Amino acid sequence: MNFKRFCESVRWVTPKLKDEMDEFQLHSKTLGLDLSRLLEAAKKGRIATLDDKTWSTMKNTDSWRGVKPGDVKSAIAYAKRYGKDIESIMDGYKRGEDMPTPIVLLTDSGPYLIAGNTRLMAARALQDRPKVLLVSMK
Repeated sequence: MNFKRFCESVRWVTPKLKDEMDEFQLHSKTLGLDLSRLLEAAKKGRIATLDDKTWSTMKNTDSWRGVKPGDVKSAIAYAKRYGKDIESIMDGYKRGEDMPTPIVLLTDSGPYLIAGNTRLMAARALQDRPKVLLVSMK
């Protein structure tokens, strides 16, 4: 199936940080980071197209290794495993909705996904090159 027209209609937008607060809290604890400093860094983040090097080296996402481009079934299977609703994201692609960018923290040990694993799995399955919010605490 050709997903190109779906991908062209989606507009990646800056995510609302309050909508991702659970993820920020979880990952600030996991990484031993001060939550308020992480949120301040996210407010200063920049939106960029996710490149292969960054995407393929994120260890805490199934989107690169688990989902093959064009394989919607594998993305749905991974999302179900986590109890996530990937179908609504794919429907958003079909309707050309605004899509909040995933949030990627750039660390000394490599990129780390703060939020948006399901969006990345959908993008990979639909052969889209997503935009992400790149966050640096340096």
